[in-house]
Amino acid sequence: MGNNEVISKKAQVYDYLKQMKIEYKKVKHTPVFTIDEAKALGEVIEGQQCKNLFLKNKKGREHYLVIMPENLEFNIKEFKEKFSLTNPSFASKERLYKYLGVSPGSVSVFGLLNDTNKEVKVFVSKAFNKKEAITFHPNSNDETLAISYNDFITFIGSLEYEIRFY
Repeated sequence: MGNNEVISKKAQVYDYLKQMKIEYKKVKHTPVFTIDEAKALGEVIEGQQCKNLFLKNKKGREHYLVIMPENLEFNIKEFKEKFSLTNPSFASKERLYKYLGVSPGSVSVFGLLNDTNKEVKVFVSKAFNKKEAITFHPNSNDETLAISYNDFITFIGSLEYEIRFY
């Protein structure tokens, strides 16, 4: 993804948050690709860090965005059984770009802005503290935003996605 495209995708996030009157706190930092790298930066932004996983089913006809607190382990077998999915696995970087418009390390709820055909199914962990902010990259892994949990849920709903809680 070129630099101009990254800037455009970030601007799209900020424009949408402004339109929705969603307040956020922002921290700029060097690009990070993992939660451990983010923690090593020492940049502090109040809020729950999360894992954002992008999966596909066996035939690649369904795609799933799984959002969960970073301190939880993801058990793909339990996830598969709970939602009766056909062999979910991690999607390729090509699929990630096709459906969410982002590269590895930048996966977040804000990628749903790029899923114009609403092909991605959204799964959110019930383990989040609903009274605490939650943090995401704004479609680029060189910044982190914190928004309230309620605004996070409002954001997803405003894009007309059904949230599957687990």
